Amino acid sequence: MARYNAMEEHFEEITVLDKPALFTGIRIERETVPKGLYLYEVRGDDDGGGDPVQIARGIMVNHFGSIITHEPIKLPPDGKGISGEIPASKEKGKGTGKIGGEARWQKRDLTLSRSCTQKP
Repeated sequence: MARYNAMEEHFEEITVLDKPALFTGIRIERETVPKGLYLYEVRGDDDGGGDPVQIARGIMVNHFGSIITHEPIKLPPDGKGISGEIPASKEKGKGTGKIGGEARWQKRDLTLSRSCTQKP
């Protein structure tokens, strides 16, 4: 599985679990995420319908994308991550649904280095 440098990739702004985040559809190399930011991976549904169904520290199968946050996401102690419908929106407090719906994403294209100077 190829992983990419977070500082060289482009991200879209999202809000997930009421937290601003940056999303990319690729796997990010954890060591390239700057200190103070948090990397999580998102698993897509087993049917291949494009619905994200789990957020965890790492996803091996059905990788949907990667998210980076300024605040940690509280994961269960069992290490399995958060599963089920995950509230997400393109603007904090505006609408909810499963993470990944095209209408849920902001269309502002950012690099991580640009985002580090401002919270997403």
